[in-house]
Amino acid sequence: MVATEIVTCGREGVSFQPLPTIGENIARLRRGVGFRKQGDFAVALGMPQSRVSDLETNRYGLPDTATLIRVAKVLGCSIDEFLAGVDPAYDSVAQPDPIRQTGDPLSELPPGGPHVVAASRVLELESEVAELRTALEQVADVAGDLVQIAKTSTTSDRTRTARSGRRARHRQTG
Repeated sequence: MVATEIVTCGREGVSFQPLPTIGENIARLRRGVGFRKQGDFAVALGMPQSRVSDLETNRYGLPDTATLIRVAKVLGCSIDEFLAGVDPAYDSVAQPDPIRQTGDPLSELPPGGPHVVAASRVLELESEVAELRTALEQVADVAGDLVQIAKTSTTSDRTRTARSGRRARHRQTG
């Protein structure tokens, strides 16, 4: 069985995202390296723009090896990057574990693959942390206001106490 979508679970419920295709990955990589238009990319590849469109929309299925190599050279990437996320089972086998290789858990992970659900949860948690920081800042502001009120009240109490003390002394002397 080949997976056709990524399932994520969160507070909003369950969501389904279709897995990327080779063509979508090529389009994403093309834009990522600065080829905003298919026509410019086609010129760099030495092929008609319509063929680039066919590649990116998967019109004729999988491109042949020679085409993939030519596209990879122009984009400056590996053919494996075209396959990233297309099949999570393949990703788990084909994509090396960056922690095992480098010991660095923050090494760049390729798009797609089994880490997508975890990455989406990380983004949710980062959003929650940002909300909590905002709430904490609001609490700090209120606490600051309360301290000011307390200082003002204490000053007023001292002034009242001093005045009543003066009045009492004045009554005693008068």
